[in-house]
Formats: sequence, C-alpha cells, structure tokens
Amino acid sequence: WRRDPVSQNWRLVPYRAGTPASHILSLLKVDQRLYLGTLGGGPWCYESSSSWWQNLNLLIRRNGIPYIYLGDHDAVRWDNIYAMTRQGSRVWMGTNQGLIMHDPSGTPTGFEVIGPPGRICTGVAVTDGLVWVAGTDGDVTAFDPEARTWKSNSTWRVDAPIRSLVVWHDALCAATGKGLFRHGSDGATTARMDGTNVAQDVKGCWATSTGLWFTVQSGLRVLPEPDAQPRTVEGSSAWGAIHCVTEM
Repeated sequence: WRRDPVSQNWRLVPYRAGTPASHILSLLKVDQRLYLGTLGGGPWCYESSSSWWQNLNLLIRRNGIPYIYLGDHDAVRWDNIYAMTRQGSRVWMGTNQGLIMHDPSGTPTGFEVIGPPGRICTGVAVTDGLVWVAGTDGDVTAFDPEARTWKSNSTWRVDAPIRSLVVWHDALCAATGKGLFRHGSDGATTARMDGTNVAQDVKGCWATSTGLWFTVQSGLRVLPEPDAQPRTVEGSSAWGAIHCVTEM
C-alpha cells in the first residue's frame, strides 16, 4: 500500500509482471531506489525513475572471495529478507541465514556474508557506528563493521522473539510478542514501553520522521513521541498482515 502525501489517502500498489512475490517482509529507500525483501524470493530493487523491477540474485562473497549465488538451490540460500537498513553506501540485510551486506563501492557485483549462518535475523539497526542484529532467540548483538568483529560485551536481550529492531529517539526499540521494548542509549537499561498503552503482541515497528509506526493484530498504529498515546490508522484493520512500513 502507498499513502499519497497530498490527499493522505492510501491505495493498493497493483501487481505487475516482473514485480516481486506478494509477500514483502522489509522495505528500504536508498536515493531513487526502493529495496524490497521478500519471503522466499530474496532481495528486489525498484528504480522509481524508470518504474523498473530487478531481482538481486547477486553473487555472495565471503571475505571478498566469491562464495555462492543466492539462487543456488544446492547451497545455503539467503532467500528470506526479514530486515534492511542503510549505513552510508552499505545496505545491511537480516536473513534466514544470518546477516549479509551489500556495498556498491566495495562489492559492486554481490553481497558479503557476515553471519552467523543458521541464525534467523529478524531485525537490523545502525547506531554509533555499530550494526545491531536481533533474532528470534531474543538476543541483540552488535557487529563492528570497521574491526569486523562481534561485540559480545554489548549483547542484550528480551524474553521474547524479536520481530523488528529500529533506532528511535537515540534508543533501540524492539517489536516482540510481549510488546515494544526500549534499550536506552546508556546501554544499561532495557524496559517494556508500558506507558504508551501498546498492545502486548506487536508484529513490527518502523521509525519515520512522523513517529514510531507499529503493527498489531488489529492494524497499523503510530506513536508520535515516546510519551504520547498511539494513534490507529483508520481502515488498516482490513489490510491483512502488515510486514513493513517505509518513508519515501
């Protein structure tokens, strides 16, 4: 669905030949491109200037060496793209086989495996130069892209599978089956956002300039400020499962 910024109305983006599968798990805007992470179909890219779709079945690299193809059915596949975020020219993706990264300036023809393979990464966020990765195990771990090491001493967790992870108001916010959790910028406190009257079961959350958007069983809501009350998006309860929101 797309909301028109002038009329504030929502409309369904129609399916066309060459577009990705209907199960969209994540969205990321980079300049004039819109990256889409799909369920079972890997990453896609939409060029807004030409209305052109491309399936990014690109070469996987490990430590700069060609490794495998995303579409290789005989090898491990990174085909579920649950989360995406940007750090300069780098695009980080949380997948069904760990974290992968695409840097057009460094690996123009492919993706690089960060790992760990086998871990389902459902949330990725960047803050203070670190890439934070969250999974269905409830753990959130930081990766230092410059030192190329995992910061085990920075790990924190919530007692529920994490469905998405974002940076909002200088803190990390996680959507879980037990509500929204906030990890403070001091690195020491992790608490449920009880003061916002948020539902227990949060399917996902996304930070934009207009607030923290999150989806629950009854539709889409937006939290303008950390201490405000959430507002329900009218009509969203009839849209079915909402997997992602992005700002364009």
